[in-house]
Amino acid sequence: MSGIALLFRRDGGEALRADAERIARGLHMHGRRRASVTMMGPVALVHTLFAPTPQDAEFDQPARAPGGRFAVLFDGRIDNRAALAAELGIASGPLGTMADAELALRSWQAWGEAALDRWVGEFAAIVWDAERHTALAARSPFGHRPLNYHLRPDRLVIASMPKGLHALPDIPRAVDRQKIADALCQLHTDSARSYFEGICRVRPGGVIEVGAGRVETRRYYDLAARVKPVRYARDADYVEAGRALFDQAVAACLRSSGPVGAFLSGGLDSAAVAVTAARQMGPGARLPTFTWVPEAGWDGKVGNGGYGDERPYVEAIAAQHPALQPHFVDVAGSGFLTGQDALLQAAELPVRNVANSYWFQAIMAQARDQGIAVMLDGTFGNFTLSRAGEDIFLYLWQQRAWRALNRELGADGRSATGRLRRLASEVIVPLGPRWLRDLRDRRRGDDDDTRWQHINMARASVAEAMNTRQRGIDTGTPFFTAGPLMTVDLFRWMMIDHGASDLGESLAGLTALHGVEMRDPFADRRIVEWTMGLPEDQFYRNGVDRWLMRRMVDGMLPDSVRTNRRRGIQSCDWHLRMTRDLPRYRAEIEAIGDDADMAGMIDIDRLRDMIDAWPDQSITDSRDPRRSALPVLLPLALQVGRFVLRVKGSNRLDPV
Repeated sequence: MSGIALLFRRDGGEALRADAERIARGLHMHGRRRASVTMMGPVALVHTLFAPTPQDAEFDQPARAPGGRFAVLFDGRIDNRAALAAELGIASGPLGTMADAELALRSWQAWGEAALDRWVGEFAAIVWDAERHTALAARSPFGHRPLNYHLRPDRLVIASMPKGLHALPDIPRAVDRQKIADALCQLHTDSARSYFEGICRVRPGGVIEVGAGRVETRRYYDLAARVKPVRYARDADYVEAGRALFDQAVAACLRSSGPVGAFLSGGLDSAAVAVTAARQMGPGARLPTFTWVPEAGWDGKVGNGGYGDERPYVEAIAAQHPALQPHFVDVAGSGFLTGQDALLQAAELPVRNVANSYWFQAIMAQARDQGIAVMLDGTFGNFTLSRAGEDIFLYLWQQRAWRALNRELGADGRSATGRLRRLASEVIVPLGPRWLRDLRDRRRGDDDDTRWQHINMARASVAEAMNTRQRGIDTGTPFFTAGPLMTVDLFRWMMIDHGASDLGESLAGLTALHGVEMRDPFADRRIVEWTMGLPEDQFYRNGVDRWLMRRMVDGMLPDSVRTNRRRGIQSCDWHLRMTRDLPRYRAEIEAIGDDADMAGMIDIDRLRDMIDAWPDQSITDSRDPRRSALPVLLPLALQVGRFVLRVKGSNRLDPV
C-alpha cells in the first residue's frame, strides 16, 4: 500500500515544502520505492510509492491534467477498469498501461464525486479541487485502505497513516483513552476515531470535504441501499452466477506487480481462492501456498467439532491440483509476543486476533523471501458466498415457509419432540420476550454479566466512565447482546462497523513490514452486494450449512474438504506456546501495572490471576470461560498495554 497525504492551509497561506517533506519521510515505510512532493500554493500533495500493480510502477502522482482543475492522489486498485474505460471512451491499448490514479482522475473529471460509487476495488483517494479550493478524501466501502486526518481552523492534514501526521512537530502523539478502553472491551464500532488524540479517520465508504470555512463528512456508500433481492428460477442458477462473480473477483486480485501467493487452510474459502487463482494463471504456472500448522509437542486437544492441523486437508487439495506449491509453517519456538514491537510501530494500533499475529507475520515473511508481491486470502468468505446460514430457522419462520421449516427442523432425523425443542431454541426463545432469553441464559450460566466478563479486560470503573457496555448494546454489537441476529445483520456489522474499523491500518502495517500486499476476493463489492440479496435457504438446505459454497466447489475440491463439517481451530497449540512464555507475561504485567495510566485502565489483578491459575493442559470444554479468556483476553490486554507504553516512550518493556 502506498502512502498519500495532503496539507491544506485553510487560512490562505502558502504550504511549506519542509512540512510536506517531513510527511513524506513519515510515510516512507508505506512506500519505499520513491517519494514525490508537489506544491500548489496553499496545498502540498505527497506520495510514497509501493506500486501494487504494474500500471502504477512508473506513474508519478498526483494525477492531473495540464492546467486542469483536479489533482488526484490514489492508493489502491480499480477492479472494473474495462467498464469505466468503455464509458469514458478510453481504448483498450492505452488502458493497458494506464495507472489507476490516472483512471481515477479521468472518471473524476467526467462525474465528480459520483465517480466514487462507480469505482469497484480497494482504494483511498484524495482530490484537490483548485477551482473551489476544497480538499476531499474518500475510502472504499470495506475499509481496506486507511486515511487519517488532523483538522484545525487554519489547516487540514490528511495522511494514509498517523505517522504521516505525527511527522509534523505541532501534532502531538498521545493515545486516545476512549479508543483504548474500547479496545480492551473489544468494541470496534467507532470507525471515525483513531487511537491517537486529535486524529480522526475517514470512514469506510465515507467522505470528508474541507474548504476554507467549511467541513462536511458524509457517506457516499450505503450497503443496505445497494442490495436488491436476487431470485433465480433454479438452485443451479445461483451456483452458476456465484461462480462467475467469484472468477471475476479472483481475476481482479491477480493484477499484480509481482508473483502471487495464497494463504491456504483446510477449509472451503481459501482453498477456492487458491485453486481458482492457479487455474486463471494458466498452464505451467505454479502458485505458492502457505499453511500454518501446530508446533511439535502440542497435546492435540481442540474440543468437539474442531481440528487443529490443516496439513491432511491441504495435502489432499494439492494432490488434486499440482499447480499448488504448499508450504507448511509451524514457527517453532515463537509466541504471540514475537514481532509485536515492529507490528505495533507499523500498524499504529493494537491489532485484532493477537494470538495469531506471530504465525501470520511468519507466513508474510516467507512469502516476501520468495519474492511474492501479493498474498490472496479468504477472510470474508464466511460473511459472503460461504455464509453458514445457521439462522435458517428464523428466516423460514419469518417467511412463513412452514413446510421448509419442518423439513429443516427434522433434517438430522429428529423426533417430533426433538423438532419442538429445536423450534423453541432457534425461534421461540430468540423472538420471544427478553425475560425468556434471560431465563435460558441463566440456565446456561451465560447471562449479560458473564458475557461481559468474557470479552472485557478493562477495569470496571473505566468501562463505566467510558460507557463502553451501553454503547456496545446501542450499536447492536453481537458480543454485548443476546438478542436475535440474522446472518445478514451480522454480515453488515462485520463488514461495515466492526470488521472495517481497524482493517486499513492493520493491512498497511503488514504490507509495510513485509513488502507483500494482501487481497481478499470475497471482499469484492460485486460479491458482497449480490450475496446480501440472496434468500437464506441458499446457504442452508436439508441440514447442510454453507450450502451455496459447497455446491460452488463441487468438482473443484476433494470431497474430504468439500463435505467436511468440522471447524479448523487457529492457534490450537496456544497452551504449549503460552506456557513457555509465562515468565515473560509476568514481567509484562508488572511493567504495565507500574504505569499509573495503564494500571488504572487494565484489570491487572485479573491478569495476575490468569497466570497464577494456569492450566496444565489445553482446555477443550466450551463451557470453561478460560478457553477463550487465556488465548484471547490475556494477549489482548498485554498488547494494548504494550502499545500505550510504546507510544509514551516507556523503556519498561523488553523489546520483542
